[in-house]
Amino acid sequence: MEKQNKARSLAEAAMIIGIASLFTIIGNYIPFLTILLFLLPVPFMILGKRQGLYVELLSIGITGTIVVGLIGIWSTAILFSLTSIVAITMGYMMDKRYDPMKIWAGGIVSFVASIVLIMGVISLAMGNNVVHDLMNMLNQSKDMAISLYSGMGIEPDKLGQMETAYEAFIVIFGMTFPSVLILISVAFSYINYLLTAYILNKVGDRTPIFPQFKYFRLPDSIVMGTVIILLLTYLTQYIRVVDFNTLSANVSLLFRAAFFIQGLAVISFLIEKYRLGRLYRTFVFVYVLFSAAGGLMTVILGLIDVFVDFRKLKKLG
Repeated sequence: MEKQNKARSLAEAAMIIGIASLFTIIGNYIPFLTILLFLLPVPFMILGKRQGLYVELLSIGITGTIVVGLIGIWSTAILFSLTSIVAITMGYMMDKRYDPMKIWAGGIVSFVASIVLIMGVISLAMGNNVVHDLMNMLNQSKDMAISLYSGMGIEPDKLGQMETAYEAFIVIFGMTFPSVLILISVAFSYINYLLTAYILNKVGDRTPIFPQFKYFRLPDSIVMGTVIILLLTYLTQYIRVVDFNTLSANVSLLFRAAFFIQGLAVISFLIEKYRLGRLYRTFVFVYVLFSAAGGLMTVILGLIDVFVDFRKLKKLG
C-alpha cells in the first residue's frame, strides 16, 4: 500500500512538472499566451494540496532546473520567486485545510512580499531603483506616443491635452503604485485559488470554494479598521514620517476598491433577487464598470451596506 502511494505521488509530481514546464516555456515564447505564467502556481498548489509540502518543493526545484536552460537563469529566478512563494504558501494552507478566505489572505501577503523581495534584490544587484526605472519607461513611452500623434497631424491643442492627461496618469500611477500592487495581488491570489479548487473538485479531491459573489461581504472589523487607518493617514501630515498626499492616495484607492467590490456584490444579489433579464443585467454592469458615476454609486452602495446590511447576511450567518 505504501509503495502504491509513493508511486502515485511520483506520477502526479512528474505530471505537474511537465505541465508547469510547458506553461513556463509557452508563456515565455508565445506572447498572447503569457497569461499562462500568471497561472503557474496552480499545478504546484494542486500538488501541495494532494501530496504535501515536500513533494511540492521538490517539483518546483526540478521544474526550475528544467526551464533554466531554455529561458535563462534571471528569467527563471524572477518568475519562480514570484510564483513559487505564492504556490508554497497557498498549497501548504490548503493541505492544512485552512479557511478559503485565510488562504486567499496568505496568497496576497506572499505575493506582495515576493515582489518587494525581487525589487529589493534587483535594486541592490543593478544599483538602480526599480520604481524609478519603471517611471522613466512610462515617460519615454509618453514621449514616443506624443511624437507619433504629432506626426499624424493631430491639432496642437488636442495634443497638449493628451500630453497633460498622460503626465497626470504617470504621476497618479507613481503615487498609487503600492496600492496597485496590492490590488493585483488580490486578483492574482483569488484567480489561482479559484482555479485550483475547481480542478481539485473535478478530480474528486473535495476543496471548499469561496461563497457565491452575491454573498461577498467585507469583515465586520472593516468599519473600525477604516476609521483607524483614515485617522492615522490624517495624522501623517503633522508627523511627516511619510508623504501625506502619497499615503492618502493609496488609502483612498484601496478603500474605494474594497467598497466597490462589496457594492458590486449587493448589485449582483439584487439582480438575482428580482430576476432581471439579461438585457437589464448587461446594462447595469456596463454602467457600473464603465461609468464614473456608476462606479461612485457602487462604492457608496458598498459603504452603506456595511452599516445597513441590505442582504441580511448577518441573520443568515
